[in-house]
Amino acid sequence: MNESIYDGQIRFLILFKILHTLGFYHEHQRPDRDQHIKVNWTEISQKVESQFLKMEQRFLNSTASFLTKYDSHSIMHYDSYGNGHFRNPAILKLDGSIIEPNTKMSDLDIVTLNKMYPCENSCDQGKIKCEI
Repeated sequence: MNESIYDGQIRFLILFKILHTLGFYHEHQRPDRDQHIKVNWTEISQKVESQFLKMEQRFLNSTASFLTKYDSHSIMHYDSYGNGHFRNPAILKLDGSIIEPNTKMSDLDIVTLNKMYPCENSCDQGKIKCEI
């Protein structure tokens, strides 16, 4: 069965919002993000600037987003074009390459979720196949 682009976008948005509810923040807002990406502030309007400000260090121990290493493949990381909001790249990897859209949870997203909400059958125990 083929999934329409619209259905895929809705599924992505629902998953994105659920992860926010479970304690995930935007990956590109981590305090250590400057070691991994460059934000092109000239492309970001004041209206959405807050979506790109770094989280304060004090949130490190109270949020899910910092339980694993930086993950540009995270579903919680905006792509270079801000998920379609920008004409030019607003976020680039330090080597200048584009960050592609992420519509599914990355391996590190799944590891983070398992660290936050451990269960007997976690992915790292190999008993279940974790796919989203």
